[in-house]
Amino acid sequence: MEKGNSGVQQSNRGAPHGGMQAAGHNSRQIMSNQNVSSPEEQLSQQEILKLLGKLEQKISESDIPADVKDKTIKFLNSAKASIDEKEPDKEGAKVDLGRLVKKLQDGSKVVGSSMTLFTKVEPIITQIGNWLGADLFG
Repeated sequence: MEKGNSGVQQSNRGAPHGGMQAAGHNSRQIMSNQNVSSPEEQLSQQEILKLLGKLEQKISESDIPADVKDKTIKFLNSAKASIDEKEPDKEGAKVDLGRLVKKLQDGSKVVGSSMTLFTKVEPIITQIGNWLGADLFG
């Protein structure tokens, strides 16, 4: 669908998150991208450890294959140990959680229960990744 308002056209053809705008004639378009801290970045170390506990619980209670479960729990415990220090080792935690995500992603391609688990834990992992300053899915 297209709308025309004062020289601005907006197109939203099948785009799930809005559309594109183009300014016409002598119109001027100004876009602003302000960096505002997200709530995830403001979480405390203890809150991150609680999130890791929730993540561990969801993995432990899941129906994923035992080998995938064991490996992801090992990565998770290593990440917890890195974060549960006076000065958290965020780089070490990033590596371990990146491995955890990769293992879950690989498992989710093969087993339906892994995909279901991955869908459930993705928001938790995203919050932790934001706190670590990392995109753990990339």
